[in-house]
Amino acid sequence: MALPPPGDAAWLMTRTGSDQYGPYTLAQLAAYIAEGRILPGDGVWHHGATVRLNANQLPAFGVAAPAPVPAAPIPAPLAPAPVPVEPAAAPVAPVQPAPVPPAPVAEAQVYAAPAYAAATQGNKAGLHIKRAFNWNLRSLPVEADEEGVLIANGVDEADARRYLVWRRSVLFVVVIPAIIAALLKTIGMVTQGFEGISGTGILIAIAELMPLYIIALTAWLAAKCWDQHRRSRSVLMRGWLIAFLAPLLLALIPFGWRVDTSSLSGNQLAQMNIVASLAGAAVAYVTLMPAVLSLIPGVLRACLRIKALIPEAILPGLFLIAATPLYVFLFLVIFTTINQVIGDVLLILGVLALVGAPMFYMLNARSFTRPLRTEEEIAKIGSVQNLVLLVGGIGVALLVVYAFMAEPFGRALIGTDPQTSAIRPWDPNLFQFPIEYIVRSLFTTVLVADLFMMMNLQLWKHTKEFQASADAASYDQLMVEIEEAGYTAPSQPTAQQQTT
Repeated sequence: MALPPPGDAAWLMTRTGSDQYGPYTLAQLAAYIAEGRILPGDGVWHHGATVRLNANQLPAFGVAAPAPVPAAPIPAPLAPAPVPVEPAAAPVAPVQPAPVPPAPVAEAQVYAAPAYAAATQGNKAGLHIKRAFNWNLRSLPVEADEEGVLIANGVDEADARRYLVWRRSVLFVVVIPAIIAALLKTIGMVTQGFEGISGTGILIAIAELMPLYIIALTAWLAAKCWDQHRRSRSVLMRGWLIAFLAPLLLALIPFGWRVDTSSLSGNQLAQMNIVASLAGAAVAYVTLMPAVLSLIPGVLRACLRIKALIPEAILPGLFLIAATPLYVFLFLVIFTTINQVIGDVLLILGVLALVGAPMFYMLNARSFTRPLRTEEEIAKIGSVQNLVLLVGGIGVALLVVYAFMAEPFGRALIGTDPQTSAIRPWDPNLFQFPIEYIVRSLFTTVLVADLFMMMNLQLWKHTKEFQASADAASYDQLMVEIEEAGYTAPSQPTAQQQTT
């Protein structure tokens, strides 16, 4: 695990994953560690090394400065001995003195690894939240310890490292809200009690709690093995299948099985079956909404993240534009059913703003369905997403106002009096639904992002193989004919095509 120490000035140091200092000689490196200028968590490596370690992981020479090296044997870099060279050879530039690492704050000048680690862990929560909701994965900070682990695992490309730390942060962010949503759902079930519920109904109710706990557990396990992408992705996929398929399968069980019918007979039993069927349809509708509605927003968010990370790719943008109308139509179908029962102008405006916000992606389709090459083009992705978030936020605000003001059927939706309101402000279900929606959406985002990374890789490999085949020319001719037939606007020739 230790780095082989080179004898020349080739050692480098990085702090916070981005600020780089050096190069230093081995003696300088040991001296700066002893002085406290290089901290235990600073990354240290040298040119040609395949691993990057923290300063506190270095061998014994990193603890204290070695004995002073006599100056006589070291040749002066500014006055080298004359050596015959070819007439055309360029002169060797003098070596610039290496910058001295910045002195840390007074508290950090003591070489205490435990204290430094505790301070680092204290900042991790904010770092994970910042990463999880950052649209531009190319700007994500990578910590020195994370960078060292990934480099040791052979992840040499900077954007690949950013992607892995992003998905790690999203998964960590999912864990606590998923537990909160699961606990709120459990409290709500216990508060309502099990009166009139059969033994089968109790088992089904308990089974309906499990998906949220499974999401929390799966997110934690996938985040812990974040640097082993294949294993992490496998854990995530299995957890997602269980957490999202379980509610669908449980909804197929007839609701009448949940009701205790031991005291009913004849007409009472028949009437109960009718009532149970209607109640079951309503319960299944409400239960499945967070799972179903979170899928497409998760897909949209994954498309945006991968497009920002790999702006040259067109596959995420195509999926984004294709999924947007599906999202709009799905929400409108659900809303139409609700609107027929409790229609209201404020409700309509809020839903239209919330549902219509993603349509801005379609209005800016060109920014997503072609390779992006400049920073201005990439920044347009963020501008469009901010606009979508603004309009969607207005829609959510209108829906919240409606929830506190509306009185459908002569009763308030939210109120403190159980006689005049349907839901109390402290009802666990009032908070559980939006939290579950967000948790499932973020969970889906990571899984779909992994799928897009795999699809992008396969598309790139197969495209390169096909372009080298004999059939590429005929396929190009077919595409030209389709373009000339008016399916798309003629593409502008590149500079290379114009010269040829």
